Amino acid sequence: AREKVTLFPGKRSGIIDVIPVDLVANSIILSLAEALGEPGRRRIYQCCSGGGNPISLGEFIDHLMAESKANYAAYDHLFYRQPSKPFLAVNRALFDLVISGVRLPLSLTDRVLKLLGNSRDLKMLRNLDTTQSLATIFGFYTAPDYIFRNDELMALANRMGEVDKGLFPVDARLIDWELYLRKIHLAGLNRYALKERKVYSLKTARQRKKAA
Repeated sequence: AREKVTLFPGKRSGIIDVIPVDLVANSIILSLAEALGEPGRRRIYQCCSGGGNPISLGEFIDHLMAESKANYAAYDHLFYRQPSKPFLAVNRALFDLVISGVRLPLSLTDRVLKLLGNSRDLKMLRNLDTTQSLATIFGFYTAPDYIFRNDELMALANRMGEVDKGLFPVDARLIDWELYLRKIHLAGLNRYALKERKVYSLKTARQRKKAA
């Protein structure tokens, strides 16, 4: 969130499930091949990492924070400058208490400024809205009390034989989390998930205003 979010509901010790999309695609290919070869059976396969190669939310955060601080210049769409703010995961009750306590004075200040003619929302209030929106979407995943297992999927891969097992790997134990999160995950977000930022100079803005 480009340092708009510094506090988030989550359990650092909780095991989160992170899985590269190519492993998901491989799982679909293997299960589809089995379904075509042996139709009429009901199958449930889970492509997941928690059971075989667990990573905690705290480790996930630490990897991303370390990479962003060390190599922020390589991720020009993600970071405008070297990150300096912390990213803290706290329990939900504390998060709600802090957000409520901060929102009240900011909302009052924003209303007063609007009455005085200011048409723009407070930046801190916008950041607070961003935090709450992200917490609503991702809060369930950042405080997990469950662990998924892929025993059935691994059994399927073994039944397919060594050739297909090598061509379509589904074993999350092969993932090096430090390498994946720091060099692949962040690079993918930077390249595909965010649009290139537009930079306008003050001179250009004035020229557009005169032209209008």
